[in-house]
Amino acid sequence: MDKQNALRKLAEFAILCNLTNDIYRIMDTACRTVAETIGTDLAKVLRKAGAEDHLYLVSIFGYEQNDFSDEPRKFKESSAAGYAVESGTDVVSENVEKEKRFSLSALEKKYDISSMANILIPGKPGDEAWGVLEVDCSEPRKFTDDELAYLKSFAELLGTVIARIRLEHQLQETLSYREGLLAEANDWLGRTNESIKKLIK
Repeated sequence: MDKQNALRKLAEFAILCNLTNDIYRIMDTACRTVAETIGTDLAKVLRKAGAEDHLYLVSIFGYEQNDFSDEPRKFKESSAAGYAVESGTDVVSENVEKEKRFSLSALEKKYDISSMANILIPGKPGDEAWGVLEVDCSEPRKFTDDELAYLKSFAELLGTVIARIRLEHQLQETLSYREGLLAEANDWLGRTNESIKKLIK
């Protein structure tokens, strides 16, 4: 991995995270950038679906577009990403044929995945992970400490921007609610004033 190029790409991604609230554009960019920078064939982001025991595929790079599906993947059925979320730890495998911790999903089998790294995307403080940033290779390979740290940086930026967008939405909802209350109060006050005027006449 070219460190200078990697740092430049990371900085560009951080700027993008501050310029837009388009979370799908951000996730697509993250997948493409990490795959191209560390030299993997494929990358994807999976999101945990609330209290359900599922992971949803929400962004892909290197996979065929028709592989993108809204159907959930059950993470408690021992997929690598599911194992990462359930265990609360990043999961790295240099050779999946030797794995006993998890099994490959149907999608990963389709692409003959041989090695992978699953990095947790942080959720709210005290909660489990929001999801997983995963890179996959079609041949066994060792992920270096620098590569894993690089992936971790992208996952943490994703977690930060997701939290920011969520907070902004909550603040907007609160503002809209207060504006609604104020409008109702002004309307009530107007009607009350009219009633008082009629009584005075």
